[in-house]
Amino acid sequence: MPKAEHLLWAEVRGDKMGCRFFRQYGVGQYSLDFYCPTFRLAIEVDGESHKEKNAQERDRKRDKYMQAFDMKTVRISNLEIYENLEGVVERLKGLLKSRQSHPRNLSPSP
Repeated sequence: MPKAEHLLWAEVRGDKMGCRFFRQYGVGQYSLDFYCPTFRLAIEVDGESHKEKNAQERDRKRDKYMQAFDMKTVRISNLEIYENLEGVVERLKGLLKSRQSHPRNLSPSP
């Protein structure tokens, strides 16, 4: 696991965020870095390779696929994790809170 993912995983694993996240969660042909099925929140940690044009198009296609299952994808850069991990965690807590109005207890079945 890359360092940025390791740092973020230490913050979201277990019940630290008030819900359970899974690592490397498979959805169809994709593998999500972290996923909370209760609130259908996917977290993708993006390194330098995600800045390339082809990678951005693949990311858009992947995000659209996830939206078809009422999943919200949040993308967080490695740099953001390294420089502002506390802010990243607060942002994720806010996203989880906003999704509490329509939680799901089922995982997607693409």
